[in-house]
Amino acid sequence: MHKVSVIIASWNRKEDLKRTLKSLQTQDYKDFEVIVIDNGSHDGSVELVEKDFPSVRLHKNKENLGVSIAKNQGTILGKGDYVHFLDSDIEMTHSQVISNMVKILEEHPE
Repeated sequence: MHKVSVIIASWNRKEDLKRTLKSLQTQDYKDFEVIVIDNGSHDGSVELVEKDFPSVRLHKNKENLGVSIAKNQGTILGKGDYVHFLDSDIEMTHSQVISNMVKILEEHPE
């Protein structure tokens, strides 16, 4: 089984981020980590993650460095064999998104 790093760059999207993180809890694939890179939010996003999602790895930037830098930071911090980028306003409405991704990557390693 391969570990997956789910990386979410976020900036002032507290309610969207909350829905995104809740939706990840429904995934049937269990060997994944979630990394949120917060780009200097001031809307309570950081506090939400710290309080309600303690298993999420949180990296706090002091200012908004942009989504590309945030994704690169998450990739460096991640320990997964595979990386799955999510925007902070995406809900996983299907419980097999990550397991299907891993299956495809394992079947077609090229």
